[in-house]
Amino acid sequence: MAISELAQPGKTNRGPTCLVCVALADLSDKDAAALRGHLANRAWRFTELSDALAADPDTPLDLKPFILARHARGQCAAGEKLR
Repeated sequence: MAISELAQPGKTNRGPTCLVCVALADLSDKDAAALRGHLANRAWRFTELSDALAADPDTPLDLKPFILARHARGQCAAGEKLR
């Protein structure tokens, strides 16, 4: 790679696409708002939330606790800091 092809600071990719972002885009507005609310609620442990989302009979989501934590802390490309 040539030096002239290096990405500009601040425009680098923060890693793979966030699965929470993908899920939020696919969910209805009501369910997406509810998921954001759960992610912001410190009473939910990410492990418990992950289990509850996987067990949901209507819209099961396979989101691992570390993925939920990464999104909620604003560490994905969306930068949506909820906690």
